[in-house]
Amino acid sequence: MLGLLLSVGSPEVAQLELKVVDGPQVVVVNPEVLLSETRTGAKTHARAQKEVFDHIGAAFWEAAERKEPLGSIVFASLVRRGLTEVPISWTKPDGSHHYSLLRRVPDLLGGKLDTASERACRALSTLVNPAKEASTNEEPLLDKAALTWRAWRHRERRLPSDEDWQQTKEYVDAVKHGAEVMQEPQSMRELAALHFQGHTEAKLVQNKTLAESYWTRAAREGDVWSAWHAALSYLRDDKVEEAAPYIDMVGNSSAAPLAFMALHFKFRLGIGQSKDPAQAGQFLKAAADFGNSNAQLILAHSYMGYTHGNMDGIYPPGGPDKALALVYYKVAAANGRLVPKLNAGLLIAQGADPAIPERNAQCAVAYRELAEVIHAAHPSAHLLFAHARRAFVLGDTLGARLRFALLSDAGFLMAHLNSAWLWDQDARRQASFWDRWTAPSQGTSPVALAYYIRAAAAGHVPSMTEVSMRLLKEADRANEPSSRQHLQHLQHLQAAAYRWTALAAERGDGRATFDQAYLLQFGIGTQRDEQLANKLYGKLLGGGSGWPARVAALSWLGLTAARGYFLKAWDGLRPLLGSWASLTLLQWWPGSAQVQGVTSPDSGRQVTRTSQGRKTCSAQASGGLEADCGVVGVLCQPDAL
Repeated sequence: MLGLLLSVGSPEVAQLELKVVDGPQVVVVNPEVLLSETRTGAKTHARAQKEVFDHIGAAFWEAAERKEPLGSIVFASLVRRGLTEVPISWTKPDGSHHYSLLRRVPDLLGGKLDTASERACRALSTLVNPAKEASTNEEPLLDKAALTWRAWRHRERRLPSDEDWQQTKEYVDAVKHGAEVMQEPQSMRELAALHFQGHTEAKLVQNKTLAESYWTRAAREGDVWSAWHAALSYLRDDKVEEAAPYIDMVGNSSAAPLAFMALHFKFRLGIGQSKDPAQAGQFLKAAADFGNSNAQLILAHSYMGYTHGNMDGIYPPGGPDKALALVYYKVAAANGRLVPKLNAGLLIAQGADPAIPERNAQCAVAYRELAEVIHAAHPSAHLLFAHARRAFVLGDTLGARLRFALLSDAGFLMAHLNSAWLWDQDARRQASFWDRWTAPSQGTSPVALAYYIRAAAAGHVPSMTEVSMRLLKEADRANEPSSRQHLQHLQHLQAAAYRWTALAAERGDGRATFDQAYLLQFGIGTQRDEQLANKLYGKLLGGGSGWPARVAALSWLGLTAARGYFLKAWDGLRPLLGSWASLTLLQWWPGSAQVQGVTSPDSGRQVTRTSQGRKTCSAQASGGLEADCGVVGVLCQPDAL
């Protein structure tokens, strides 16, 4: 908690002084200041004395030393992204390390510019225990919607084609209708899975017994997958007799991976024949080679020499082999399994992968594997995401921001994006209605930019383009430099925007490719290179970046080619438009109301005192000369009569 308050720059803890004592151990020197009402002077004194001590890194390091799960995850993430050097160095020459963590710029992860591979080796050991805890949570109490919730899509209706459709209550209602009303086996299977895992939006709690009932009903209708799930559920509880008919059903089916897995169970458990470990291993390998993730995981464990649990009664083809174990751990991890992802990461860190001989690269790959396990299923992360979502639904925006801030410090991508959106929403509420339309940048927050930078540094391509766009807008607001320092700041913003755009374009983003071509064409943030810009436009036209990018490139190339024609046309129309504008302004000039015609008492109709002046002005104007009527308020326009 202290690390979180320090990371967001809370003034409540700004006076605290930390130091390292024997152990090593980080302690608070002056806890009594939390009870003091006079804080300004002490705050200034603390900054003067400890401005280079990394309070934030030290606080999270202490939490990691005490094996606190979230503290360990956050500290490992800070080290990996280059946001702290603790415990190698407790101080930094940059005084900003005493203030908000958002002021620190993270290292870029992944791609050609990955500068943090060496840091992964130092962060890896801290991440092992949380990753082991997360790997056992493949069937979490909370559904995975908690980890992928987007604040900006809250209450937004989603269609079946949407990627988040299965997280909605409407999806559950559709499945229930198909299972209970239409009696569809596939819907029964899906409803069983919902009861087995639970569903937050539909308020379904986990109910294994009810899930098994739906699986068995669908199996009696001939659904092989339901028979398979029912068999596995019974086998987990050692109910071999209940599982036997469903094992036979799957074994006699034409679904190759499941059929081989069923046969492996028959030879391993002795269902209908005698036990045969070698034959069970052969069928297990066949199922693994056909892509079954359970088979791949069990076979990898068997190749590691494990003989307990699911590996009991199995002898892998060729005997134990660590290299083959890593191969099957990798393919199982690619199928979304967490335990093999963890084991693959640990084996890679130990140098078991001959394709990754360099030590820093081994650490970087291993860290990524372990971090993905944590981000997918760590129980504390699930709960904190759920609490943040609940706080937002109840209107507690500050509570949601604080929770997402801690998850962002831990390196969760969705926490970066949700935090950025929440800060932008706060800025939009504070901006006036007129500012939102005339100056859209008034509706954005500098804090949101910091979170977008975190997401971009983690490799999120849309955030890269967002950061570039915001930096260019900031440069546009400062486009009238008044000093050399101001000009350098402007150039720095434009150069940073170009770098982010180039990184996004390198990853194949069509919008970023167009933006990069535009910046190159006009020399914004980089040297002007029209030849390269035209190549990028042509790449969009001929590549697979999508129709919007192609249309944009084609339109821009057309406008560029027609630029000379439009300039000549503008030069020809400028005098005519100028004359028309001057006539219009004079017509609506306020002083003209003072020389309107007066009513003749004799005839009762309006007589104009300026008709002759109008004719004079019209004659001069037709000759291309500037008309000077000599009378204030005389309108230089043709007579309307």
